[in-house]
Formats: sequence, C-alpha cells, structure tokens
Amino acid sequence: MHLDRRNALLVALLLSTTMAAKCITINEDAAVAVNIDDITGTYAIAPAVTAIPPATNCVTKNSADYIDPDFADIRNARLVDVKVQTIGTFGGTVSNGTVTANGTTVLRYSGPWSTFNTEQSLLTSSAMTTEPAGVAVIVSAITNSQPVTLCATGSFSQPTTAGLSLKVSAFAQVDAVP
Repeated sequence: MHLDRRNALLVALLLSTTMAAKCITINEDAAVAVNIDDITGTYAIAPAVTAIPPATNCVTKNSADYIDPDFADIRNARLVDVKVQTIGTFGGTVSNGTVTANGTTVLRYSGPWSTFNTEQSLLTSSAMTTEPAGVAVIVSAITNSQPVTLCATGSFSQPTTAGLSLKVSAFAQVDAVP
C-alpha cells in the first residue's frame, strides 16, 4: 500500500489523538482559581474631627459574604489588591492612615485627601505601602474561610468637613475545589 504525504499525515493525526485520549485522566479534586467577592467597607467620617478613631470604622465579612459556598474547599488564597478612596471634598491631608485586617496592619497611606478622591491601588500608588504581616493575616483568614474585619484609621491636617467618607476594598483570589 502506498501512502501519499496527505494520507500519511492523516493517519499520524488519528493515531496521535487516539493514543492521547488514553493518557488523559480527570482529577475530580482539581482546584480552580476563583475571584472572591471584594471585601469592602465604606466608613462615614464625622465632621470637625482630626482623626479616625481606631476600631470604629470597621466592616466584617463572613466567608459566605465573599465566596460562593460551592467553592468552600479552599486550597490556597492570594491577596490581589487593596484600594482606598476618599469621598467628598476636603482641603486637608491624611497622615498615618492604616487599613487593618483582623487587627493587623495591611497597608499604610498618607497624602492629600484629594489624591484619594481617585481610587488608589496598592499595586500602583506611591501614597500607600504594604505590610507583609497584614497580608498574611488576610490570606490566612480567607484560606481558612474565616471572617475578615477591615478597619481604617488616620489623622487629618485640619478638622474634617461634613459629608466625608472613606472606602476600602480588598480583592483576593482562591484556588478552590467545586
């Protein structure tokens, strides 16, 4: 039997796909990457204050708030980003600002209030710095499907005006088995 080039390629293709099908196995415990729902808190700032008191501007999210129960078997987690945004007009600056997760500092931020009117990302903003211990705390809480409490604090260069608030969002991704 004589095989021309086209027929030889066709036979090789058929053999390779047949043999490859025998080598494929499906692991039922395969983890998939899943974005968690952001953990966000928006904190009202009282007028005429020069600081946000610690532990008064907090939001707690339980695991059911940030991950679908179908993905409750979490194998690994990673913090993707933390964003800070100020809402309202204020001529002062923020100093010694912190965002904590479960009581441990995740990031520090400082700068003119107006800088933060445009949402600032931990990934790109020079006005924010990360704290590895806080990142580890938030990753551990998410990995273990525990509540995450985000709090924000900071001082102001002058008394605040009415109508101000601060929004903090944490974004993460998990490897989970559906």
